[in-house]
Amino acid sequence: MRPVALLWMVSLGCAHAPGWAPQAPARQGAFGAFAAAAALGASGAVFAVQSNAARGELNPLPTGQTKATGVTQAQAFDAYQRATSDARAATALLLCAAGAGGVGAYLWWRGAPATVAVTPAGVAVSGTFP
Repeated sequence: MRPVALLWMVSLGCAHAPGWAPQAPARQGAFGAFAAAAALGASGAVFAVQSNAARGELNPLPTGQTKATGVTQAQAFDAYQRATSDARAATALLLCAAGAGGVGAYLWWRGAPATVAVTPAGVAVSGTFP
């Protein structure tokens, strides 16, 4: 793209620049939903790692050993509570991320340009998926 055209696009706020088509409102909402899905997924991953680390504190036993040494009952209970609560938070966040991703995909699909025409043979629907 030529610098003059780029400056013209910037000066007009990309409202009427040649070769630029505004995004449909549904597409704009899809970007927000995808961003929310990414943030929720990253947060869920952090909680999952923390839960796994807390569970690692509960499993210091070598194979064949049945009694834990070096861990008090209170420490084991605390690690269990942290592992359980972090696992629940991770599950909830990852499910919300999946839901936000689904909403984003739906909004992206709804914002795709499409045309509907009635023909003698029936209805013709055409569109593009970028």
